Amino acid sequence: MKRLWDYYKNLLWENRGWFRAAGWGLVIAFFLGMGLYYLNQDLLSAIIKVFEEKFGVEPALDFNLAWQIFIQNTAATAIALFLGILFGIAPFLIVGLNGVILGYVLAAIAAYEDNLLNVFYYVVTGLLPHGILEIPAFLLASAFGLKLGISWLSKGAAGQRQAALKKSFLEAAAIFPIVVVLLFLAALLEVFVSGKLLN
Repeated sequence: MKRLWDYYKNLLWENRGWFRAAGWGLVIAFFLGMGLYYLNQDLLSAIIKVFEEKFGVEPALDFNLAWQIFIQNTAATAIALFLGILFGIAPFLIVGLNGVILGYVLAAIAAYEDNLLNVFYYVVTGLLPHGILEIPAFLLASAFGLKLGISWLSKGAAGQRQAALKKSFLEAAAIFPIVVVLLFLAALLEVFVSGKLLN
């Protein structure tokens, strides 16, 4: 067990630069999403419509909903992680889209609510419980997806590109179970904690 713990600890430490890159991508996309709300507020209805088409107008806060959220998020992170092999485009798009939507929705809440305490309440109850697991899961998938698509093309990999690609793929495969566990726990928290608190 200790060897497994040490392996993942070292894996994350060695790839902290990629994780940092994904994090900055999310932050930039978040602020772009906030700005987008003030440019086009009509997109909010489209976001709500997509949610309603996937989960229903008033979805029951049960395990079935948590499972649907888990499956959707797992599929998205798998795309970000393994399709990252195509020059890192997929993780760039996935982390960017999530950041934009997050920023857009939070800007909409802030604009709708006059009371700053209410905005804080929505963030703490509606985002924080599951976000502390879901956001790192997306960042992990995006970070290793970026590495999978870019690292083997770098100058440092010259003469050993095949070995560099294989190494990155094995690391991506190793990190995916961690991502899946985080997403499963996040889906449960989103439904049974965030959902209940927001009623």
